[in-house]
Amino acid sequence: MKYFRFLFSMSLTGALLLVFGISIGVATFIENDFGAIGAQSVVYKALWFELLLGLLVINMIGVIVVQKMWRKEKWTNLLFHSAFIIIIIGAG
Repeated sequence: MKYFRFLFSMSLTGALLLVFGISIGVATFIENDFGAIGAQSVVYKALWFELLLGLLVINMIGVIVVQKMWRKEKWTNLLFHSAFIIIIIGAG
């Protein structure tokens, strides 16, 4: 139960988004120095990056369930989180 609480927490969301932001920032510098193929091989098509994206999707789905975003007063939050999930799945 503790693991699910941590996996679906907003603090983990913040940490994952921070790692994601730093990763794509580093990938930008790699692409500048070594080209798009270098950035893809080191960051974008790496297993660790795909796992990071997978964890983000699982975390956001969990946050949707925990926060009960399907209720009428939280539809805008549901739409926002669902859009991010669709974007991340499309990136994979």
